[in-house]
Amino acid sequence: MSFEKKNTVLEGHKMKSCSGITLLLLGLFIQGSSTANTTQSYYFELQVESSAFDNFTLLLGNITELTVDNAIVTSITITTDCQSNICTCAQNYSWSTDVCNIHPECCQNNNKSCSSVFPGAMCLYKNSVVVDGSFTIQNGNFPDNIDEGKKNFSESLTSIYSSMNWFDSLNITNLRSGSVIGDFIMLINGPFNLTKLVDKTNELQNKLNATFIIITTGFIKITAPDRIGYDTSANITCTTPENLDNVNWYIQKGASKQSITNGTEATVTRDGLSSKVILNKTSETWKGIFICDFTSKNSPNIIHRASVYMDIALLPQIFITSDPQFPNCNNVGNTVSVTVKCIIDNSTETYNVTWLPKPSTLQATTSIGNITIYNNNIKIKCEDKKDVYNATCIFTNRENNKRIASLDIPVIHADSIVCPTSGDWPEAKANFSAKLQCKTNEIGFQSRNCTGSKKTGDWGVVTSQCVNTEIWTLLTEAQNLQRGCGLVKDNANNLFDLLKVKSEDQIINTFPNINASVDILDTLHNASKIQNTTFNESMATNFVKSSSNLLNSSLLQNWNTPDKETDYSLAIKYLKAVEGVANQINTSINKTYKEDLKTYFV
Repeated sequence: MSFEKKNTVLEGHKMKSCSGITLLLLGLFIQGSSTANTTQSYYFELQVESSAFDNFTLLLGNITELTVDNAIVTSITITTDCQSNICTCAQNYSWSTDVCNIHPECCQNNNKSCSSVFPGAMCLYKNSVVVDGSFTIQNGNFPDNIDEGKKNFSESLTSIYSSMNWFDSLNITNLRSGSVIGDFIMLINGPFNLTKLVDKTNELQNKLNATFIIITTGFIKITAPDRIGYDTSANITCTTPENLDNVNWYIQKGASKQSITNGTEATVTRDGLSSKVILNKTSETWKGIFICDFTSKNSPNIIHRASVYMDIALLPQIFITSDPQFPNCNNVGNTVSVTVKCIIDNSTETYNVTWLPKPSTLQATTSIGNITIYNNNIKIKCEDKKDVYNATCIFTNRENNKRIASLDIPVIHADSIVCPTSGDWPEAKANFSAKLQCKTNEIGFQSRNCTGSKKTGDWGVVTSQCVNTEIWTLLTEAQNLQRGCGLVKDNANNLFDLLKVKSEDQIINTFPNINASVDILDTLHNASKIQNTTFNESMATNFVKSSSNLLNSSLLQNWNTPDKETDYSLAIKYLKAVEGVANQINTSINKTYKEDLKTYFV
């Protein structure tokens, strides 16, 4: 005769007004097996008179097991203690997810007591493990009735997995074709036995002629700061209770998931049962969900996962300007009104923005497309005859980190030398530079000097720092690889391919775009050295094409700037980057790459 072993959890409530004991059966499901004992957790709600509670708990503590028909009841535990409408979780128990979602105040700062929980709310074992799995049966017959198929597979899996201690429940969440592919979720609501999970999974694979992929959560523990400031250090630590062979780290932002490896900002370490990601410089790159995956060589299909969200208080890049840029005190009254604008990219961070000088009245903040504009109106007193006024905006984030942008505002007086308006360029005062923002599809700004010693000044050439947003995005992604966010072997081919495409059209036909494109090559080379990665054949093909495109005759003039030293430095950087990437190409590739010969004169 087989026996069913029942692990029972009792939830206890003290009630002063209660004169007896009431048992409320919350759930009962008996799963029999002819080959092995099975287990099931049950939850009961008890109402006990407060004067009898201590004696009752002592009685429960002395009961090691009860025999009920063909079941043995063990591990009787009180999880939740309620007195005068204040409920407290017992040791090793914490509030359930349902309670935390409805009453988050009950779960903050590891709070175990709560006065606002709803009837029936209870604490669960804090180290419970959720098993999220999928199975694939090749050449299996997909059931005609999906609901019936789910029921049959649920019974098959439960008959094996329920022999694990503290088995709570198992549900088939999805069945789909492709032979037969099923997804399931299982809860182990007590101390977790990894060896038993491996053995039972192997047993099911043999029984069903299937392959299983399993992800556990709750077995591995992860810690990280809830929120941290900008440009500081942080540690994220994963700990496993048993020795496991391999660990991989990831960071997830929305649908994007990248591996974490050693880089200029991240270091991954392993020490016995723990692994760390050590960040030396927090920024937008590292704001997201950190994931660690442990696996064993003996069961690589079972991944033990932990994840945590680390919030980083951000700081913006600020473009500061004024309207007008050069207030004119000629032919006006005593004052000139100037609007100072601090422009940032839209952000999820809530900033406290202050100004110097302090504004007399707060100006409205405006949003246009992907940017937010903070405005401050100041008054220029012409009678003071000051040549330059100064304005400053200070952005403070949630961690009290600050970023400051200051602007000198030259004032035009009657004796000032002035450059007249020229197209989009405003009237400017000699010996100062005017600035304009780039087009909406570009990052950066352009500037133009006004010089002269006569009545009318002379405009200099336009100096542009405008980089196409698509090229800038490629550079940012390459820099992230260098930081340690993402693997070169997983991302370089796509970056080289996109750079090849962009270098074939007209968006890089300016010096800033050429410079950024060379930076992409140089950064990928540096990232590959840090990660000790070689480039495969498909990477080499796109690299040769994209680097060659930068030397097309139609782009040669765009390598030139008024600063010949800059020209020289860029050419040297290009040659070093090309040589560096070429040296990282897998030498086992026996293939010749031909491109038209390009010559660049330095």
